[in-house]
Amino acid sequence: MKCPKCWKTEMEKSTHKGIEIDRCPDCKGIYFDVGELEAIIEKSIGAKIEDLPRIRIGSGKQDKKSAYCFRCDNEMSTIEEPGKVRFDMCEKCNAIFLDSGELTDMQNK
Repeated sequence: MKCPKCWKTEMEKSTHKGIEIDRCPDCKGIYFDVGELEAIIEKSIGAKIEDLPRIRIGSGKQDKKSAYCFRCDNEMSTIEEPGKVRFDMCEKCNAIFLDSGELTDMQNK
């Protein structure tokens, strides 16, 4: 599958405590199928997934770029609530895409 933000880069799969995630090797964004993000947060293993919070690739212009779910062939919606992490979600399959650093931000809120 292609990255929802880069649109050309193929996502790389990795497994963390039995949960498979897809990560873009270029922008370092993470694509979660429905339930995967919740499982990672519940198992408290998000901190073990390299999220590069110091580099903050996802902040700034990458965060404002629209995302596209290539799995569903659907534009993703930006979910933005005051005081919470802004992220992208596919309304067809409920997948979530987090820019680099957003998983760490989500766990720290």
